Amino acid sequence: MKKKLIIGIDETTNIDTLLADGIRQFYFGYIPTSYTDTYATQTSLNRRYRLKEQFVDLELILTVIDKIHAQQGIIYLALNSFTSNDIMLGYSKEIYELFSKKVDGIIVANISIASMLKTKNYKNIVISNLFGTYTSQAVEFLLTQFNPIKVILPRDISIENIKTIVSSFPDTNFECFLYGDNCRFSESFCFSEHGYDSVGFGSLCSYTQNEKILVKTATPTYKQIVKNSKLSVDEKKELLKKQLIDIDTLLDDVELYNFEFDSVKISETLKSCLCMI
Repeated sequence: MKKKLIIGIDETTNIDTLLADGIRQFYFGYIPTSYTDTYATQTSLNRRYRLKEQFVDLELILTVIDKIHAQQGIIYLALNSFTSNDIMLGYSKEIYELFSKKVDGIIVANISIASMLKTKNYKNIVISNLFGTYTSQAVEFLLTQFNPIKVILPRDISIENIKTIVSSFPDTNFECFLYGDNCRFSESFCFSEHGYDSVGFGSLCSYTQNEKILVKTATPTYKQIVKNSKLSVDEKKELLKKQLIDIDTLLDDVELYNFEFDSVKISETLKSCLCMI
């Protein structure tokens, strides 16, 4: 099972320990110092905004690649930015030239990079989770356009959707995340930049969590209640106090209790969710 796990690595990773433990699949990001000296990492080429989360030492990563291949391992390069302007695309081309014959695949998240690899007749394209491949139609489009060796599904996709997609393409290699971060929204379409060390409050996500104000959602049927001319004002007030219990409401409650760090309420609410599924 460990051989099927895929782990992201950086310059702090002890690759020897991971290999000794049986891990055989890895991915990494690389940014040239010429890029970081001018643009830092906040306009990232691979969706990682901290320098410590990627390689800048070319000799070091080449040594790591050799070690992994010596153990019959696999390693992918991530060119994982959402979009690419001319400068970013130029640097991505340079990185491609450095690693295309040394890695086992290149993970891409936008049409510009994927198209660039296609024009170079590169055969080992990996579709990133950041492409937002939520449907069978999206998979079909990407397979037709880029013929990838693997499609990584979004972090927040449901298990039922995974089953539907995978069963529709039995000859395609898919990958999904064991852990999908704490964000309840789609990372594929999130434009909040993460890891801004130079900003006092950190990322937007951490700021909103620290400065949160919890607000209970209204009863979903409140409009029908308010507009109901057959009800008195007092009757309407009484009905609006009641909460319609459905799966969405329960999941909202879990989110609220998570912010309050109330593990008992979280556990009880999750049990209610399971009973409704």
